[in-house]
Amino acid sequence: MNHRNMEQENIFKRFIKNIGDTIFGSGKSSKDEKQQVINKEKLEIPEIIEKNVIYCPLKGEGIELEKVNDPTFAQGLLGQGFAVNPKEGKVLAPFDGKIATLFPTKHAVGIVSNDGLEVLIHIGLNTVELNGKYYETHVKEGDVVSKGQTLVTFNIDKINKAGYETTTPVLVTNSDDYEKVSVIKTGDVDFMDKVIKAE
Repeated sequence: MNHRNMEQENIFKRFIKNIGDTIFGSGKSSKDEKQQVINKEKLEIPEIIEKNVIYCPLKGEGIELEKVNDPTFAQGLLGQGFAVNPKEGKVLAPFDGKIATLFPTKHAVGIVSNDGLEVLIHIGLNTVELNGKYYETHVKEGDVVSKGQTLVTFNIDKINKAGYETTTPVLVTNSDDYEKVSVIKTGDVDFMDKVIKAE
């Protein structure tokens, strides 16, 4: 290989190396720096939120409505869905949407998704009688909220000691607008598990 060809090859190698350094890093960065790049790339992946899906607003035991100790909920008179026996006193937004109703007694919140899904989260049974005691709201009517945002916190132990169950129905109040409302998951449920789908 003559001197000119060798020089061209060296230029090409440097060009390829520069592209590689730009895309993948020079290889001289520390392990932590590489991990930061990987983590940043992961954070930039957009989350896919499915249409007409309710993501679990509570953490605990998911049960069928029929097992709720209140005929109004058990018979589906307020809509189809399921209920959660909570292990943590926190309710999160089950999707992106808007707060339609927030009871003055703080024990129930109605939220409408951007797709028109109307959901009632009723924290406890007959807990309207507590008149807001042991509950704290973190939003107000008309607020636009994001999936996973904290809506209400409550004290499970104090509510139970006051003689009330904290079983929390999660209901699609406009169930009649859909052909089918399906419960996807019961048993152990965590925040933001997919639990209900309307079709």
